[in-house]
Amino acid sequence: MGAEDYAGGATVTILLVNPPRFGLIQAGIPRVLSQGEFRFPPLGLLYLAASIEQEKLADVLVLDAQWGEQSWEDIGNYASSLSADVVGVSAITTNLIDAWEVLKAVKKYRPEAVTVMGGSHVALFPEESARLPGVDYVLTGEAERTFAAFVKGMIGNGKGFDSIPGLHWIDGNGDYHNGGNGEIIEELDLLPTPDRSKLDVTRYRTLTSRSPMSTSILSSRGCPYRCTFCDVPRTKVRYRSPASFADEMESCREQGISEFHVFDDTFNQSDDRVIAICQELMRRKLDVTWSLRGRVDHLTDNTAWHLRQAGCVRLHLGIESAVPRILELMEKRIDPGQVIGAVATAKRHGLQVHGFFLIGFPTETLEDISETVRFARKLDLDYAQFSVTTLFPGTAIYDWAIREGVIDGDVWRDFASSPDTDFAPPVWDKDITAKELYRIMQRSYRSYYLRPGYVMRSLKSLRTPRELGSRIKGMSALLYPGFGGGFRWRERAKSS
Repeated sequence: MGAEDYAGGATVTILLVNPPRFGLIQAGIPRVLSQGEFRFPPLGLLYLAASIEQEKLADVLVLDAQWGEQSWEDIGNYASSLSADVVGVSAITTNLIDAWEVLKAVKKYRPEAVTVMGGSHVALFPEESARLPGVDYVLTGEAERTFAAFVKGMIGNGKGFDSIPGLHWIDGNGDYHNGGNGEIIEELDLLPTPDRSKLDVTRYRTLTSRSPMSTSILSSRGCPYRCTFCDVPRTKVRYRSPASFADEMESCREQGISEFHVFDDTFNQSDDRVIAICQELMRRKLDVTWSLRGRVDHLTDNTAWHLRQAGCVRLHLGIESAVPRILELMEKRIDPGQVIGAVATAKRHGLQVHGFFLIGFPTETLEDISETVRFARKLDLDYAQFSVTTLFPGTAIYDWAIREGVIDGDVWRDFASSPDTDFAPPVWDKDITAKELYRIMQRSYRSYYLRPGYVMRSLKSLRTPRELGSRIKGMSALLYPGFGGGFRWRERAKSS
């Protein structure tokens, strides 16, 4: 259904869907980490909903279908029961199948609805996404304002569509309308606060949660770094003011949410900014705990002290490797000495540390991997996450793999054009087979978490019955014979 077919005038109803995970492409990490025990609300959809409602353009409902309780067909029926005029889904490349199936089900049960696909996947593959049956429009970029413009265009029978940045579609003649790059929003403080009351806030928590309810939150958008394995869209870094960030925390606190996970690509880019945020939280005396994702080369004693005083309890740090040669290929701009120093600084101030490590980076040897795992154990982090390096689209290592013939052509683009549940995410299997890499990942988790010393220290650190239950659940997952399974890979013999 195109804009020219839409009859405006009545109240517009919009349904925004966070797709289920039935067709999730498992890539790099165990299923327990990608599907099941780490639950965060879909902030992007909540931002969209708040922006639409701020302009009084429509009634917006948000459905988080990642709990596995509603099938694709159920969601299509739900859209029909609402008489939804517009249904939007957010797609990352690994959940493309689910996002697409949702829109196909919507078209089956509510053919009058206009369907829109957004998210990081469509930024990489806008035309391929727009050509998928069931997808009417694709919207790239940060869509709070452009989605509002799209809704206005629907009400106005398609007027102004050609001027909306990032809007792509296929017309009735099969011609592709290229809206170019999507919008990047400069003034984040002007965006309305996501309305978490649209969802059941009591359902969100993680294996590491201390509180009954937790949520994600952003203090910035964009990342200045260019790690060669990272598939996060590259955009200019923009910041919220400390007051705006604290306002949102305070609003969530009024809803009973006391635990936050700051989902910035890199929270601690500037010591001054981190300290300013901490001082604002301290001034308000908010009774909250929170964690952040950051870098090891931006953690001073002064910053760590402020973080702890402001309620921060955990740092999620991208360590990745213990091998300087590999870190250089990753363009991480860090060294093992900085990692050791950052972990020691965090622990001096009572901060937990969760370290991320990659296995199977291009040109990495078995000895390189062993050195990294030994390094992780020596650091004695509170949590360690080992992932098989996936060659994601839009990354430098993906382009490198194509040039080297490690993978045969642009396989992710082929997948984007024709999504298939049998798709095997590519890894650098030139020297170590994918099967071996996943086995090494499994052994790495078990060798780290099942150490008697780690188990005893972990149990002693528990503060609440909820933490004990979560820790038992995590340990049980490690002991399960199928832990780390479920991956698909292509068969390739090791080079001689």
